[in-house]
Amino acid sequence: MNENPTPSPDETHSKDPGDDTQRRFRYQASCAALLALELLDEDSEFEEIYCEQYEDILIRRKDGKFVGRQVKTRELHLGPFKTFEEAMIKSLTRFTILERDFPGKFAHYGIATNNGFFKKKGDKNDLQYIIDLARDCSENPSQSPPKHLKPVLETIRMKTGCTKDIILSALSKIELNGTLHALDDCESRVLNRLQSLPQMAGCFLEDATLIARALIESAFRAASLANDTPTRDYFDVIEGGVITLNHERIMAKRLTKASIEAVITSTTAGISTLVTTVPTSIHALPKGVRKLEIKMGRGHISMSNILLAKDLKASTELLLQTWYHRHGSERAEKMYQHLRTLVFASCQTAYDTTFVDSDEFGMKMLLAVRLALKEKRNTDMALPKQCTEEHFFGMASILTEDCIIWWSKQFDIPAEVNK
Repeated sequence: MNENPTPSPDETHSKDPGDDTQRRFRYQASCAALLALELLDEDSEFEEIYCEQYEDILIRRKDGKFVGRQVKTRELHLGPFKTFEEAMIKSLTRFTILERDFPGKFAHYGIATNNGFFKKKGDKNDLQYIIDLARDCSENPSQSPPKHLKPVLETIRMKTGCTKDIILSALSKIELNGTLHALDDCESRVLNRLQSLPQMAGCFLEDATLIARALIESAFRAASLANDTPTRDYFDVIEGGVITLNHERIMAKRLTKASIEAVITSTTAGISTLVTTVPTSIHALPKGVRKLEIKMGRGHISMSNILLAKDLKASTELLLQTWYHRHGSERAEKMYQHLRTLVFASCQTAYDTTFVDSDEFGMKMLLAVRLALKEKRNTDMALPKQCTEEHFFGMASILTEDCIIWWSKQFDIPAEVNK
């Protein structure tokens, strides 16, 4: 017997950094999505967001000025970022080049990270300290740069060939955006911001979750240049023979108020609900539990399970009434029809697969129903989160009392019970 079997590639952790790279790209996309949500605020200074256009995130303000933002990520055990690390020098260099190539166009620059920045007053590794020195020096051009600022200026000069004034101008415009959310906390941060918007008042958590994911995906696609135009890989030739990326590619990187609203609308429109051909209303719920007791008893279901079914019926009736008052009659009735049809379908399948000529299949059917409803609750996106697995089974109890669901072969209910 082989005690050391050959490992299988589907059972061994991959050391390929591709998955981690994708996680970091998604983090950057979530940062862009968070900023894009600001476009929905009428008082926002933002006009448009561009992904991977000169910067990780490029913001065009309503006053025509731009903001360039870099997003830096790494594992927490590596500690906060320091001034002379390659990632930081690269950001400072990029900002300087933008300041040189687009004079007067950038209002400020920003660096955001999941890991924060090293802080120690008067230390050259404290990037905020270096930025403060650059601002003082830029405001007092006659003074000589302090000793801790000089190596930064020289490093950037060597990489860009820019003058001291341009470098200082770029450095003095930098804002460190503090510590953002954790690498694995992308979706929840976008979701929380989304739910705080007035436009999302009354939106169900499941709907908002789908929208958050769609917004992140939209930003990810924009950063990846994933548009559908067949000309996206071509270039335009303009006067003087200068070749530039065509307009379509740049527009594919853009997020606007209209495009964000379109994502929200299309996502919520894609959440379908079930209906019934026999219209019923929340106000027509069956009263009592006597039929439920008789029918489940005929199926040899234990008394404790019958008592639970009665309690869950009452709980679901309360939830339905809450929907009616919280969300209005139209939305509540749609959710009720959806829940009713979904539960009926699961129970009917369980009935068909467990049925035997004797009546003693109720407990087997009950187990099948519970498993089916648990799966439905975990995958259904049309109902609010407060509608739990227990409420799903409570609807099964309501349908039992309504003589829609049976737990044994069908039989005639005593006349006195039907009164």
